[in-house]
Amino acid sequence: MTSFPGQTWEWHDAALGFSGKTIESLPIPRVARCHFWVLPGSDIMLIEVVAISFAGLTELVVEVASVPDGIPEWSTHREENRSQPRNPKSEKFELTGGSKYYLEAVYRGKSPSSGMRIGVQVHNTWLNPDVVNTYRRERHEILAGASRIPEIQMLTLSGTGQFSLAWENETTIFMSTNATAGQVQKALEDLLSIKCGTEPSSADILLQAGFEHGMEKFTSGGRAVSWTEPFCGRFSAHKLESLVKIRPPAPAYDVTKYTHLCFAHKGYLSNTLHVAVSYADTFLHVVKKNLTCQWPLNKTSPESWKFVCADLWRDCLERSESLKDLLKNSSVFLHEIDIEPLARAAESSAWFFVDEVIVSDTAIVGVPVSISSQHLRKLLQSYADNSTAQYLNASDFVVTKDSSSCYQSRWTLTWVSTTGDLPNIINVSAENLTGLNPAVTARVVFDGGVFISPIFGDMLATPNDFTQVVVAVNDVPANCSGSCVFQYLLESTPSVDNVEYSVEDAAHMSVHLAGSGLAADRRSLLIKADQTDCEVLASSRSSALCRMNLLPAGWYRVTVLLLLKPFFKSFVDYPHKRWGELKSGITDLCGLPVTLTGSGFDGISLVAIGSQPCPINANASNATVIECRLPPWRGGDHVVHVTLAGEHGSALLPEAFAYDALLNPTIISLSRNTSSTAGGQTLYIGISSLANYTGSDVKVTIQESVVEIQAQTGHGLRVMLPSLTRGLYNLSVFLNDVPLRAKGAELLIQYVTEVFRMEPCCGSLLDLITTRYRSIAILGGTSLTISGTGFISNRQVVSIFVGSQPCPVSYLNEEEIVCRTPPATRLSNASAQDLLANVQLFVGNRSSVDASVSYISNLTFLYKASLTPDIVDVEVEMANDTVVLKIEAVNMTDLVALLRDVECELKAELANHSTVGAQCSLPLNVFEPGRYPLRVLQKQMGYASIRAARQHYTVAPLIKTIFPSHASVCGGQLLTISGRNLKSQTNSSRVSLTGNFTCEIQSSNDTFIRCALLGRDLPMDNGQFHDGSQDLGVTVTVNGIDSCCLGDCSLHLLENLTFVIDAVTVEFSESLIHLLVRAQRSAWRVEETSIEVDSYLPCNITFWNETGVECRLNSLVAGDHAVSVQHRRWGQACLRQNGSDLFRVDPRVLRFYPQNFSINGGGLLTLEGVALKGRDETSVVIENRPCFLTSASFWAVQCLVPSGHGAATVRLYVDDTVNFVGEINYSEDSTPVFLSLLPAANQFLTIRVSRTGRAEDMYVSVGGAACTNVTGDDRTLHCAVPRLPAGAYSVTGGDVLRGGASSGLVFTSLLTILSVNSNRACLGGGEVHVRGTGFSPGSTSVTICGAPCEILGGVTTTDLRCLAQPLNGWSNLLNVVERFVCGDRLARFLPAPLS
Repeated sequence: MTSFPGQTWEWHDAALGFSGKTIESLPIPRVARCHFWVLPGSDIMLIEVVAISFAGLTELVVEVASVPDGIPEWSTHREENRSQPRNPKSEKFELTGGSKYYLEAVYRGKSPSSGMRIGVQVHNTWLNPDVVNTYRRERHEILAGASRIPEIQMLTLSGTGQFSLAWENETTIFMSTNATAGQVQKALEDLLSIKCGTEPSSADILLQAGFEHGMEKFTSGGRAVSWTEPFCGRFSAHKLESLVKIRPPAPAYDVTKYTHLCFAHKGYLSNTLHVAVSYADTFLHVVKKNLTCQWPLNKTSPESWKFVCADLWRDCLERSESLKDLLKNSSVFLHEIDIEPLARAAESSAWFFVDEVIVSDTAIVGVPVSISSQHLRKLLQSYADNSTAQYLNASDFVVTKDSSSCYQSRWTLTWVSTTGDLPNIINVSAENLTGLNPAVTARVVFDGGVFISPIFGDMLATPNDFTQVVVAVNDVPANCSGSCVFQYLLESTPSVDNVEYSVEDAAHMSVHLAGSGLAADRRSLLIKADQTDCEVLASSRSSALCRMNLLPAGWYRVTVLLLLKPFFKSFVDYPHKRWGELKSGITDLCGLPVTLTGSGFDGISLVAIGSQPCPINANASNATVIECRLPPWRGGDHVVHVTLAGEHGSALLPEAFAYDALLNPTIISLSRNTSSTAGGQTLYIGISSLANYTGSDVKVTIQESVVEIQAQTGHGLRVMLPSLTRGLYNLSVFLNDVPLRAKGAELLIQYVTEVFRMEPCCGSLLDLITTRYRSIAILGGTSLTISGTGFISNRQVVSIFVGSQPCPVSYLNEEEIVCRTPPATRLSNASAQDLLANVQLFVGNRSSVDASVSYISNLTFLYKASLTPDIVDVEVEMANDTVVLKIEAVNMTDLVALLRDVECELKAELANHSTVGAQCSLPLNVFEPGRYPLRVLQKQMGYASIRAARQHYTVAPLIKTIFPSHASVCGGQLLTISGRNLKSQTNSSRVSLTGNFTCEIQSSNDTFIRCALLGRDLPMDNGQFHDGSQDLGVTVTVNGIDSCCLGDCSLHLLENLTFVIDAVTVEFSESLIHLLVRAQRSAWRVEETSIEVDSYLPCNITFWNETGVECRLNSLVAGDHAVSVQHRRWGQACLRQNGSDLFRVDPRVLRFYPQNFSINGGGLLTLEGVALKGRDETSVVIENRPCFLTSASFWAVQCLVPSGHGAATVRLYVDDTVNFVGEINYSEDSTPVFLSLLPAANQFLTIRVSRTGRAEDMYVSVGGAACTNVTGDDRTLHCAVPRLPAGAYSVTGGDVLRGGASSGLVFTSLLTILSVNSNRACLGGGEVHVRGTGFSPGSTSVTICGAPCEILGGVTTTDLRCLAQPLNGWSNLLNVVERFVCGDRLARFLPAPLS
């Protein structure tokens, strides 16, 4: 045999002549899909070739066999001979790049003379038939056949006459009993040819899962795998849990309609199915049940696939005892079908695979063996799904029928120009084949790919002691006929022992290298720091000098290449040359900017002072300067290290920084040292250097109470003092939790509230004046002033009581409070006497539990009768819109008169020895109509006692004119009432008329009221009105006060000004409505007349004469209506009799279109006519099903038709009327069809269609979202796919007019990440912006390094922002894997290092 490098042989005695074993190590440079082939000599019979193992651990056994003796070309044998019990080709493997495999071959048989080869066919390669002549294109084959053993049947006839032969429902012609053998044979051949010509029927497929794009949405459990040959395609499902699992909101399917379940299986699968269904029972209740069915599986096999179909409804569910309560002829909805491995199977054998799950309405029927190649090609294309259509619909796809006989038919499937390895898309089943030992097989003759034979030894790991050199041409390695050895020699390797650098300026640096074996010629050296070139300035055998741009701080790999010699490398730690100047000490508060100067700061992403990060200000940092914001001192040593970290590592400056509390800001002043116990005062705290701490955390406390900060400036704080009890308190200010020291200020606040004096001590006493009707109480009203300290300017927290009555506060500040005393109460029959009352002062919020309240009660006030002012006489006059008050008082001055709350300063005019006369005036317009009490106040002593009889003044509304003064006897006018004092702020106004009339106020002010005189029905009797002409008196009542009339306050109703309606008729003219109102006494002028329908809809007047008026409307709902005629001045028309104003409008359909619709419904049906819209109901019914209304107007009604078949009657329902419209027709010819979906490109979708109309009339939806910008023709549609969350979506659509298309297409939206911006954030956290596709608003989460990234704002399908959390370890730079989860889908993205 031929031996190759890497092979080891083991020889064993055997009866067959010899046995041998070779093991070859096979390193794989990248992922490879390949087959292995045994290529024997012509005189060897091989029994077995086994085992590809993964690094010698796990074995996958592959059996192949040799080509029989005398076959010169193995490939020819492979193509032409299928009867060989063993196969020279292995299974297809996917070998992982970077892994090591061992190929082991065991031989038994005759001793070989010409050797044996093992070849490989590589499928994922850029090579093609134009480059190499060993390329094989994809070729598949289908073979159906039966054994050719003759079957002998005897036909014995007796008697005379004729007979025929039958096969199921087909029969031969009649033949005579003495027919010849040839005649009988010919009849049999004709009979068989009828059956052989049967074409296959198609199934209506509801669900289909091929697992080519991962796990399907209607299955559950398991995972899609490619490491075993699938039944079809490239993937199958391993350990699937649910063949079907319908997840909400998707509806369960009706198993009485889609009865069949088909799937392919391989492995150890149980024949028990667990089925979950729901249905309506005989009581119309929805019932959910779990049932068990026995699946009709043949014996399962771990080596080969089996495809099975069964009627799930007929064979299991329909006869189940659990469904005895099913309502007759009702649907059963299937939710889930679960499968399981064989019971009691060992763990190693409890595996199975499932592929091509199909739910349909008939079993997937067979294909006749007589089918032509052209028909088979069309049949395959018609059953193509989204994953197989690209291959079966390819223009170079060819099907040929290579042989056809009574016992065998063979078809070959090839692709003329397509290259590459195609998936296994054909599998067959022989369930319905007839004949002796019938069988049908499908095999891949060749997968597309390049053959390499034999596998060269240098493709394997060799046992040579030295490295082998391999040369490849067009990816094909060359054989080595001589020495291909390369050796690494230590003595030939230059070395670098030391590397140092120096900074030349802000942009450049020099690197010095020392070592051995270097070059004297500097042109022979190439030096790099990582990937950055360093220009060589000088070199010798032992040293070199080079110059380069200044590098950021960090570790760098220095690489030296000596031309004509190999690489040699050394590593160097490259820290900063200098740090620059830092302050020897700084405040221990955080927030101040810290500046570091030096060089090589490019790439620095983290500065730490002590153990805390110092956030970098990127806008103020560059290659030589870094500015960061100081973190606070957290205890421990005040002297700390400074650390810098970046892309190339980190650097440490020991004990380079010192915190110093003496440098903190200080409190230098307080604006006040006292406060009311009620709090609420403003305190200004002066603080030095506070401008440097904008944005810092500031807190102020008084003892244990936190103080509200109102403002912070560069010089201090403005705070609101809290409420506290009487006492002396400490004040503290904290900056970032660090207390500030005081310098020149005493941090104490004295809380105190104290009364020094109250003035006056005495004042007016309550007096009771008994009038004719009642006793009137007069208020005290003395102006009381309380002086002291610790008061507050907030009236809400200051209360004064004199006796038990509150004393209303009129003025206050922190040292003075002024109020007016309340009356002192006493019995009405008590004699006048002085009364002493306690005065109580409360300062503080008494409604708050936490607030401090000061209470002072050691004050008294004396009510003295002798100090009560006395009023002898009062007069009130009104002149020229003015109210004049005149009083006479006893020995008083400084008086104020009050009409309710309106004050009037009284001026003294006359005086004698005992009384004083005074008067004042007020404008009348400050008073509304009403009754006003009169009071007189002496400013110091309080309210006076009024002995005069007139203690009230009444203001009444005044009426001057009524317009119009004449009107129709049926009312309906808009009256304008002019006068004075007609307005009420509380809208307490009304207008009254004599007779059966009401006038509703529309608007009003102080000088007029406009009101609508409501009409009345006043039918005529023998051409006369009862109670026709009459005069109505008008009265205005405001705030309960009736008006006074200053002129003519009557409205005169006259019959000769009245328009009388006899009848109303309606006519249609195209789409307009014409009303003819017949009338009497139509002497009104047309320009002052208006007509309304139903009191709101204007009717435009087009004609007028003495007997009637005609008007026109654009639209009106169907039904009964009333007309009203109105004169601008004289009011509304009367009726000749009840109902004279009524008329009716009935709907009328003039035409409807279109009349042909899709069977799926959804087409837009339009009805045109007049009065098609009703008041309460407008609907269209097709047969007995509603047509969904989209618009309804007077002229047209549009609706979306339901689905249907054949002719259907259309009816229009308008309120209580039914109108027959006509018939429409549903047909397949009017139904658009969506045939197939091409892969989306640049967010545009292409759909193959048929039976469509104009592209502008078509619409497409993906998952319920509109696919916009629809263009195309009658074969193809294009549209822009909406941005959708990742997932699978149904593609639907149709024609706007004819209706919905038939479609079973599914579009898959992928989850991808295109970019991550702001991903160079501080490790303290930051905002990250992610762009991609397929994001799911509301169910999207992001994690960075395992930590959640908080979603910011709204998430769209293409954009999201999140806030990254601080990372725990700041000293190491990390490559961050960001995981974005949308629903149950996961995307991965590797961005730049997070810094």
